[in-house]
Amino acid sequence: MSKSKVLLTQSLTGDTPAGYEVSGTKPAWGQQIGGLCVGNSRAILAVCAALAPPLLKVVGMEGGGFHLVGPSSCGKTTLLRVAASVSGNPATTIKTLDATASNLEAAAAVCNDGLLILDELGQASPDALGGLVYKLASGIGRGRADQRGEARERKSWRNLFLTTGEVDMSAMLKTIGKKPAAGQELRLVSIPAIPDKGGKNHE
Repeated sequence: MSKSKVLLTQSLTGDTPAGYEVSGTKPAWGQQIGGLCVGNSRAILAVCAALAPPLLKVVGMEGGGFHLVGPSSCGKTTLLRVAASVSGNPATTIKTLDATASNLEAAAAVCNDGLLILDELGQASPDALGGLVYKLASGIGRGRADQRGEARERKSWRNLFLTTGEVDMSAMLKTIGKKPAAGQELRLVSIPAIPDKGGKNHE
């Protein structure tokens, strides 16, 4: 007799956050997605990035991110979809960086203890990029006041984030005459989407 599967999430509205849903079965995922990751270091990274966030609190570590860098149509978005498939629906789980700071904070808080998936780093403003990396890794939102001028409770989270782009953070900051600080590079590690030697990439 099989046991029913229950997905537990935390949401202020009481609704299941978009993208977090049961879809298919574990054996089907293993056959249709997991099995295809064998021998593909980047696909394995994507899956591990999705599975690791719940362990951050256990080991006492803050969050951080991985940035998959490569030319257009090299399979970067496919890797994001592989990561998103671990927890639900890729169509609604993958976000873009063409959003306000408040929107990104809300997205990070919703996927607390999970993976925040952000496509196209190039859509972020170079001026705001460095601060955004620190914010996502620190897990603390900006302090804000309500309509009465009283302090609102800050959003908080602890997760990993996975991004993609045709260029890395260093190249983006260079366009405005800046270079990334060591702390920023530690919190967002750039990885070639296509391995230099060995491995394979699936579109």
